[in-house]
Amino acid sequence: MTTETQARGIATSMVAAARAVGWGVPKDGYNRAQNYRFASAAALKLRVGRALADAGVAVSTAAEILLVDEVPTSRGGTMQRIVVKMTLTFVDAASGEQMTAEGLGAGTDSTDKAVMKAATAAEKYAYIGALCLAMGEDPESDDEHGAPTSAAAPAVPAGRRAPAPSVAAKTAPARPQSSQSPQRAARTNGPAAPSD
Repeated sequence: MTTETQARGIATSMVAAARAVGWGVPKDGYNRAQNYRFASAAALKLRVGRALADAGVAVSTAAEILLVDEVPTSRGGTMQRIVVKMTLTFVDAASGEQMTAEGLGAGTDSTDKAVMKAATAAEKYAYIGALCLAMGEDPESDDEHGAPTSAAAPAVPAGRRAPAPSVAAKTAPARPQSSQSPQRAARTNGPAAPSD
């Protein structure tokens, strides 16, 4: 039986943090231009940060710009588009074990705000992926409330197995950063022993 004084390890600490956060973060923001509610990055970081601290997990971040280009506007001008990969490193204070999570974010703006939009989104989605948070909406839904409006997938007849998940849905093993796909929005790598 494990006691609270024993080293728990990063996986146990992350589970404790995820439980403390719950299954998502309330939507505290509203986008008037596109008429939708969202959970702000600030609200997510506040709630997740408290839960991680209570679980004894420290976090560091590292950002990498993957793309910088210009996109045309409908009025004949251009806007800067940036794609950022944010890597979060979670360290269990008791054991020293680590794990990483990555998130991608894109930002488009006519000023210097594009990189901040991209970095904020990337960090937000790295946290969501690392803690398996459901944010209260279905990104594949057809209505503004996140409710699925498409027909449900047909049931699998008795005695038959459901098809295996697609390769993209499976967790991939850790790979060197140079070969990582920028299409992956968030990926979590398993525990790693601390390096001396």
